[in-house]
Amino acid sequence: MRAFRGVINVDVRDSVADWEPYTPARAPAGAPNVLLVLYDDTGPAAWEPFGGRIAMPALRRLADDGLRYSQWHTAALCSATRSCLLTGRNHHENGYAGLPGAATGFPGSHGRIPEDHVFLAEVLRRHGWGTFWVGQNANVPPGEHGPGASRQNWPLARGFDRFYGFFDSRIDPWYPSLLSDNHQVEPWGTPEQGYHLSEDLADQAIQCLRDIRQSAPDKPWFMSFCPAAGHAPHQAPREWIDRYRGHFDDGYDAYRPWALSRMVDRGVLPPGTTLAPTVAGHVPRWEALPADRRQILAHTAERYAGFADHTDHQMGRITGHLAATGQLANTLIIVAAVGGASGDDADGDYAGGWGTAFSTPFRTHKRHCHEGGVCAPLVVHWPAGIRAHGEVRHQYHHVIDIVPTILDSCGVRWPDTQPPLPGVSLRYSFDAPHAPTTRHTQYYAALGGRALWHNGWKAVAEHAPASGGGRFHRDRWQLFHTDADRSEAHDLAAAQPEKVQELVNIWFREAERFDVLPLDDRPVSEILLEERAEPLGPATRVFYPEAAPVPRWDAPDLRGCSFRVVCEVVLESDEAAGVLMAHGSRAGGHALFIKNRKVWYVNNCTEVGDEQQFVSDDLTPGRYRLGVEFAKEGPGRQHETVGTTRLSINDRIVAEGPMSTRPGPFPPGPGLCVGRHSGGAVSDAYRPPFPFSGGRILRVEFKTAADQQIDLDHEAAAILAGE
Repeated sequence: MRAFRGVINVDVRDSVADWEPYTPARAPAGAPNVLLVLYDDTGPAAWEPFGGRIAMPALRRLADDGLRYSQWHTAALCSATRSCLLTGRNHHENGYAGLPGAATGFPGSHGRIPEDHVFLAEVLRRHGWGTFWVGQNANVPPGEHGPGASRQNWPLARGFDRFYGFFDSRIDPWYPSLLSDNHQVEPWGTPEQGYHLSEDLADQAIQCLRDIRQSAPDKPWFMSFCPAAGHAPHQAPREWIDRYRGHFDDGYDAYRPWALSRMVDRGVLPPGTTLAPTVAGHVPRWEALPADRRQILAHTAERYAGFADHTDHQMGRITGHLAATGQLANTLIIVAAVGGASGDDADGDYAGGWGTAFSTPFRTHKRHCHEGGVCAPLVVHWPAGIRAHGEVRHQYHHVIDIVPTILDSCGVRWPDTQPPLPGVSLRYSFDAPHAPTTRHTQYYAALGGRALWHNGWKAVAEHAPASGGGRFHRDRWQLFHTDADRSEAHDLAAAQPEKVQELVNIWFREAERFDVLPLDDRPVSEILLEERAEPLGPATRVFYPEAAPVPRWDAPDLRGCSFRVVCEVVLESDEAAGVLMAHGSRAGGHALFIKNRKVWYVNNCTEVGDEQQFVSDDLTPGRYRLGVEFAKEGPGRQHETVGTTRLSINDRIVAEGPMSTRPGPFPPGPGLCVGRHSGGAVSDAYRPPFPFSGGRILRVEFKTAADQQIDLDHEAAAILAGE
């Protein structure tokens, strides 16, 4: 805000007003709205507009009337890429070198975007845009998700007028843990009532757009719409998954040449592009698998495809609203994947071979620095600003170029008080298909892997991510001329060692400039052994009803230790029933509840199969201390913790027996609930939310023993699954 330039005297009649410093900013005349749509874990060969099998009709309409970019690149990790889209800076500048739950305490790896890194939303809001964020936010530190946390890293503190969504990368679309603005909320219904997260997010997005148009019809808006699609678990309504029944029965090996041919036909890849070799031994050959295994793996692809297509339909509802209200033509729509195809088999959600298939024609997948790990689909649609329709752009660009593109299209300057952005705008390419790229250099570094692209050449270090080998100075660097060899099929390092050294030298220059060092290829389980700045939670915690659920990061950690849960409750009726305490779901969790006049404690440890139940005799009205005590005895065969559980009423044991607790954290969901269960049921013995009635819950106390031993491999697996 500029200084006051009026005149101030004792009498207002002798003074001159100056309203300009106090007048809210207005966007430039004719400025566009901006809709940024972000998918997770999607390789360039997944979606039909780029040559894949997933139909995506809403995206197809945007691509046919806009542009597809064939050489758009991410940071190889989803949360790192998302940080770039928030600030326009490289992910190491944002402190996102690796995985959010495994930061290492260096300038480039601490997992908290610095407060002095202004967000795009802050800049646009200062210039007169309304700002909305709907969906996933993977950039709030894990320890700051709960109702008692500081909100300084939440969206409303970083330039957004409204937020509706979730803070976990991995979310259950049927029973999500949701936030609205600065507080927790519950889904409007259950799956049986028709609830699904993707549909809810689209409803909320459309509501935000209706509200701003009603109250400020001339005000442009910026919306980041971030559904959960692409990321496991791949859950969609059955009819959407059934649309793909049999579509992937030919397997992931056959998919690659099939997709390559279609990508060339669509102009996404140039003629003559060949398939890069896959990593030997990474996945078994499709035909070598038993028939029943092939059927299961084909179904994982069907689920993945159905989830993506169902989400595309929700995006189509938003763009349909824009068309119906006359806003589509002057809305800059950018649809992108923030990470390449995942190569993991996350709890059976996704077969690794499909990650390579959906990354056609490249080798590897997300987390790697070859093209398969960093190249992802991008569609740009803006009828008022782009004359071309249905064309492909081949200019090389990176995620840090999106913020400059939006600012350029909106006619907004980056603040002079901020360091210049490292990216460049794509706008020059909108109507210039053959213009040379304005990006000349881009480094890559993820989990110990690294690469450098410079003026059509790319050097890639042969170093598997999170491999734990160290000895980076011994790495051999591959060399690819990506202008002529888009798939990185032909390594030219032996023939051009001088070129390799040139690119390696540039990589180290960029690494120093952007806080990339030190390199870290340690497995997550090893990183977790390090001492952390975060304090440990107290051994005894007390919880009360009628409070928000406690997120899993803030709830008592019961892994690998003995523990005790005591619920003090008054039963005022023979019909008293409901959840006293619950945390988790059928994928792992436990619950204490009253049903049919009996106390039930149910533990669901998926590592050992069936749930474990402990049930009391009948209760009569009165005041009770209901206790669950687990005495740890040691580790089990599946890394679970084995011990004995005793269920007690007023310190009298009423049921006991062997029990196992899971080695990893409870799955994503609403968290620890008292007096009701906001998530999916731990057991078929009750149906959520099953609120407690017929009495009063006074308190629920958790006490953990000092004998805790956490299985770091399972902790690491949970962090990797979240990414």
